[in-house]
Amino acid sequence: MAQAAEAAEVDVDRLSSLPDGVLGHILSFLPTYEAGRAAVLSSRWRHILASAHTFSFDQPESPFTDCESCYYSYVDEKQSRNYYFLNAVTAAFLCRRRCAGGRDPPLRVFRVSFDWYHRWDGAMVDRWLACATRNGAKELRHVELRLEGGREACDYEDPYRSTKLEDKMYKQVTDSSEDEDDLEGRGIPNFIEPDSDGNNVDEGYHWQEKLDYTVPKRIFTCVALRTLCLGGCLLNLPATISLPSLETLLLTGLIDSEEVMQRLISSCPCLVDLTLEACSKVHTISVLDTHLRRLALRCCHKLLSVTVDSSDLRVFEYKGAVPSPSLLTLHGDAQRISSCTIDFCGKELSMIGQFVWFKKLLRMFVGTKHLHLRSDCLGSGFEDPIFKRFPVFCRLRHLELTGRLQHYHAVDAITRILMQAPNLEVLSLVILPVSDHHPEDSPPLGYWQGDTTISCLRDHVREIKMVHYQGLEVQRKLLKFLLHNALVLDEICCVFPKGPLDRETEMMNEIKAPFGLRDFFLFLRFSCEQSTDSCEIPVKILRSKGGLKDGL
Repeated sequence: MAQAAEAAEVDVDRLSSLPDGVLGHILSFLPTYEAGRAAVLSSRWRHILASAHTFSFDQPESPFTDCESCYYSYVDEKQSRNYYFLNAVTAAFLCRRRCAGGRDPPLRVFRVSFDWYHRWDGAMVDRWLACATRNGAKELRHVELRLEGGREACDYEDPYRSTKLEDKMYKQVTDSSEDEDDLEGRGIPNFIEPDSDGNNVDEGYHWQEKLDYTVPKRIFTCVALRTLCLGGCLLNLPATISLPSLETLLLTGLIDSEEVMQRLISSCPCLVDLTLEACSKVHTISVLDTHLRRLALRCCHKLLSVTVDSSDLRVFEYKGAVPSPSLLTLHGDAQRISSCTIDFCGKELSMIGQFVWFKKLLRMFVGTKHLHLRSDCLGSGFEDPIFKRFPVFCRLRHLELTGRLQHYHAVDAITRILMQAPNLEVLSLVILPVSDHHPEDSPPLGYWQGDTTISCLRDHVREIKMVHYQGLEVQRKLLKFLLHNALVLDEICCVFPKGPLDRETEMMNEIKAPFGLRDFFLFLRFSCEQSTDSCEIPVKILRSKGGLKDGL
């Protein structure tokens, strides 16, 4: 009897016995595609989707093939090429309504991201937003609408940029030898339109100019909204904006006027996180009436002046060209900023004025604890005498450097920065792919090969991470220098790009050799990047107290 009772107790489905609200909350942590599949588990789960408070859809990479005829077929049939995605999202809304007895149950999170939006899809997006805000405006906390998914936000060259199929098709349509009348006759939208002077604007054309979806006014009156992320659309602000609870605002690829953007930002009294990315018509922004804690400016290349109340600012991110000293004005104590990221688009620094501006920008963040510097060519210009007075970062604990490591001046730059960070504990190096235009040179003998003692390596650095280590001569010399001078090192992690197994084994043995066979712990983890199908092998070596041997 006891055994039968125990067996019956084991067979009880305790998860299904939970209330609908709890089960819906659990499903809300899954993409809506996966949450909808829970309906087939049993009759108990058939209507649980109505209790899920999160609606999240990411369009997978478009099946649009690399031929013009496929694009023309969509146009001739007057059918959106996104019809599979549109039907899936609409079906999810209808399913939630059916499970809720004919009404739209309230949502807390609405998130939809297109891989390649087309203007024909605008009417359907309007219906989705209407359903999300009809009965749930008082509960809606997060709205994210990204229409620019497959497009590059920045026109500058990026060494990691991967060309998508849509970029090829866009280029085929815009660069087609057919004249405009022929394109219009076949129903193909004309991507190149004349400017005010009657000239075709084909040079420097940006995808932003054709994303003409306008966000409904009702979105800007959701009083409970805390996060608003908009990408690749236009703003239609109401006469009175009511966003008293909004804390996070992310705007990507908007072409609205500066006045419209400023009005939206100024209407968010509780704003703590602001991100502006590829907003091409913004020149001046002021954020003085909020307690901003994070500010990110990415690829707003026409931005001239940003005024911020930095009394509560903790995180600052900048991506773009080397800014002039007048770009950023901080009202408050900049020493309280704990994390700073500076990423320069395009090619390496070349003019002496850029070096001066870069140096002045760094001086604003000498009190940061985490610093991330990224440049196409790491260390470019550091041999200039102006960098001999590099700012001292006494509070810096974590330093991240991203760039190409193929010239001796990159190692010289890393060493010089380390000298100015006496209390550094973690050093991360992300090596970008080697450029064919700038082949590896032979590093000259210098102080960075071992005849200089760096205080942070000797006393504080406990972790070193090198990503995409390729085993080039400059990289080997740098790694050797770091390993022989990091006297209190606890852990080193090297990540190899995908390549022949024997080459990876050879590089691993080079790194392990200085530690001795008994003095290391090896940890292997495989991960794949979807865009390039490349595998990476991190190798962690825990250093013992026995010290290093010769090698590498």
